Amino acid sequence: MMAALLRSTTTLLAAFAGLAAMGCAAGTMGDAPDFGDFSEPPPPGPQLAAGLQITAVTMSQGVSIDLFRAGAPADERAAPLLTGRGGIVRVFVDVEAGWQPRPIRGELWLRSGDDELVYEDEEEPEGASQAESQETTFDFEFPAEALQADTTISVRLWEVEVEAEGAAQEGGTDRSAWPAVGSEPLRATEAGGILRVMLLPIRYDADGSGRLPDTGAEVLGAIEDKLRQLFPVREVELTLAEPHPSEIEILGDGTGFGDQLSALRDVRQERGVPFETYVHALVVPAATMSSFCAAGCTTGLAYRVASPFAADSKVSLGLGYSAGAAARIIVHEVGHQHDRGHAPCGNVGNPDPEFPYEGGRIGVEGWDVLSGDRMDPEMYADFMSYCPDRWVSDYTWAALHQRILGVEGLRSSRERPQLRPYLSFAVDAEGGLRFERRHELRFTPSGPQWTVQLLDSRGFSLGEAAASFLPFSDLPGGTLVLPAPGKGVAAVRAGAGAAAWGLRSATAFR
Repeated sequence: MMAALLRSTTTLLAAFAGLAAMGCAAGTMGDAPDFGDFSEPPPPGPQLAAGLQITAVTMSQGVSIDLFRAGAPADERAAPLLTGRGGIVRVFVDVEAGWQPRPIRGELWLRSGDDELVYEDEEEPEGASQAESQETTFDFEFPAEALQADTTISVRLWEVEVEAEGAAQEGGTDRSAWPAVGSEPLRATEAGGILRVMLLPIRYDADGSGRLPDTGAEVLGAIEDKLRQLFPVREVELTLAEPHPSEIEILGDGTGFGDQLSALRDVRQERGVPFETYVHALVVPAATMSSFCAAGCTTGLAYRVASPFAADSKVSLGLGYSAGAAARIIVHEVGHQHDRGHAPCGNVGNPDPEFPYEGGRIGVEGWDVLSGDRMDPEMYADFMSYCPDRWVSDYTWAALHQRILGVEGLRSSRERPQLRPYLSFAVDAEGGLRFERRHELRFTPSGPQWTVQLLDSRGFSLGEAAASFLPFSDLPGGTLVLPAPGKGVAAVRAGAGAAAWGLRSATAFR
């Protein structure tokens, strides 16, 4: 049984001062106790466990992070620790020769300013700790408020019964405490940690049904929970927008997803969505998910947003048939909006070449901040894959944190870029263009640069310009965004021999 006690240094000092005052008063009155009257020696104090050594200390708020391993603290961590988010500390041990199993009390101390939190866990080690067995490690769960920017950590392993057989055995105690003296700073960060998502229900008018996705409490709760579990955040700001009517037909083979995604950029701008907010639309293009997926099933689409500046392309689209499915889809698509590619598990296209773990696995132990469940790194794949059992790797966790930091940094900036005119073109799977719209953006789109030819009304070249390609995450194609050219430009062409597209219609330029 784990227990926590909140201790305030200030309160303790006040208590000691009060006792001292009482002692002086008693002495004045002649009632001070005569300590020479005691014939029994004072009871022995607690003793550090002998013959037991701490081999590793980890902390997890979603992914396991080494604090201490192989005799040294981890100077470089694979992922950050966040203030204001709960977690678990696991202490791994090994036994020395001649060890006799007996109860050992583990203590975790978290100190912040004048406050001290003490957590306890009692175990009876029989040998070296195994990660998959929480009965072989000392585990301490702590709440969100326990971790602050100045919090330090220390771990001690104590003998429960000093006179117990084996407790006085030969064996050192110098490795049953970490650190040996004092405490170690956790260096938790207050920066970032906030995710803002707007859910946009699509009223599906393509078949005249006007169907709307379920956006009841169960669906919203499942989505918020999944975002809290898999994203490095202390806070999720989830808002529900008014429905948007759409006559774009969407099919299970992916038809219409790209057109609807591109149209969401206009919806975002028309509704004045703040640049730091990610928009995810929910749609139900058929009466049931099974009927929609009868001939194949695309379940969601997003832009892979290369820069935190690119507010225009922070949109995604997903099916909204059930709470669980909607939640699984949104974390994947919002992950793409944070510039996350695919983890190489399942039939994914364009897997992230930098992903560090074979088979798209999470690589390190996972931990569910809501349920307290452990996620086996051999059993779970990263949620940016297509595999069924998904959690989050430390690689994805750290990258998401960096993007959230970037967005928060821009949000706190006083600069507000001016609106500038741009042209957007739909790019099909073969690289062909179709003019979509003129619009104004505050942030320059980022992505692979395409060189396009600028043509006059007679088809003669006026020069070249650079455009940004915004690729779709889960389907071929994307959107090409070009700074609006001069008045003499009537059409553009991308690539030799490609069709030229006029800028005032959706037909090929002649």
